[in-house]
Order: sequence, then structure tokens, then C-alpha cells
Amino acid sequence: VEYFEAFAEMLERIRSFGIVPAFLVIAFLPAICEEILFRGYILDGLTRRWGGTAGIIVSGILFGAFHLDPHRMIPATLLGILFGALVWRRKSIYYGMFGHLVNNGLALGAFMLSKSPMEDLYGTEFVPVWQIALGIVVFALSAYLLWSEKFFKNDTNDRVLQNSNSSVTDR
Repeated sequence: VEYFEAFAEMLERIRSFGIVPAFLVIAFLPAICEEILFRGYILDGLTRRWGGTAGIIVSGILFGAFHLDPHRMIPATLLGILFGALVWRRKSIYYGMFGHLVNNGLALGAFMLSKSPMEDLYGTEFVPVWQIALGIVVFALSAYLLWSEKFFKNDTNDRVLQNSNSSVTDR
């Protein structure tokens, strides 16, 4: 119960900032900073040492643990694995940044549109059906974009943070 009360207080503070500052703090900055850390440095080091699959999974688990929230750890881990696979497959951290920005932006938008987000946590309906449906659509679209050769071209000139010896950019 203390966790939910602290979380509710944090959410109300975020709401009081207004949409633009909240977007910068919740969606934009984490998309850049967390992706540089987890997909730029951690994923790159782990894939060099252990290969693609192990590096992606371990960096995803670290990403989930980093969020220090037992209620979001599994979803954050799965997103970390998805973003890691996206960056590794597409050879660019920009795709992870974009996915992270979209995820956090959608979560912020859902929160800002909600009348009382904490009632969903205390009530019998933990997550509204529309949010589950939106999550499934976003995940399916992300998976399609990740593996679709028609949608994106593998552009080896699109490098951020990784040098020419990187296992993320050069395989």
C-alpha cells in the first residue's frame, strides 16, 4: 500500500507539471539517456562478449531491473529485449530511441487522459481493456517493423555511439 501511495503522489506531481515538461521528463529524456546507456554501451559490450542473443536478453533484464519497480519489471524487461533486438537488427540506436519515445509517450498520454489513474490500480480492473489492446497493437507493429525488410533498409551508415568495430553496428 505504501508503494501505491508514493506512486500516486509521484503521478500527481507529474500531472501538475503540464504536458510539455512531463513529455520531456517522462518520454523524451529517458528515450535518449536510457537508450544510450542500455543499447549504446551495455548492449554493445554484452554482444561483443557473449553474442547477440545473450547480450540482448541480459541487457533487457538489466533494463527491467533498472526501473526499480516490481510492478513494471516484467514489461520493462520485455521492452528492453525488444528494443535491444531492434537496435541490434537495424544496426542503429535511433530505432531504440524512437521505440522508447513512443512507448513512454503513449503511457504518458494515457495517464494524462485518465481521470484517476490510481483507481485502476486499487480497483478490480487493474488495467483497462483499451490499454491492453493498445499495448498489443504497438507490440505487434514493433515486431513487424523489427523483422520487415520492406519497411526499413539496413543502413550501416546510420551509427550513433558505436564505432566501426562495434558488434551492434558491424556483424
